[in-house]
Amino acid sequence: MLKQCVAQICFDFFSRLPIVVEPHEVQVSSDTGILPIRQFDDQIGLTDRFVACLNDARDPDHTEHSLPEMVRQRIFGILAG
Repeated sequence: MLKQCVAQICFDFFSRLPIVVEPHEVQVSSDTGILPIRQFDDQIGLTDRFVACLNDARDPDHTEHSLPEMVRQRIFGILAG
C-alpha cells in the first residue's frame, strides 16, 4: 500500500489559537479549502476595503452580527459553493 506524506499546513489569521491542518487518510469535509482564501483575504484586506465602502444603517443596540462578519460570511459562502 502506497502512503503519501504531506506536511502540516499552518494558518495565522487567528493569533490567539493556531490552526494547523494535518492531512489524514480519512474522509473529511471539503470546507477546509476556504481556509487559505481566508488567510489570503486577511493579508490583502479585500473584504475590509469592500466593507469600508458600505453604509450600515442598523441600530448597533439591536445588532447581533457586525457588517464585516456578515459580508465575509456571504463572500466565503459564495466561494465555497
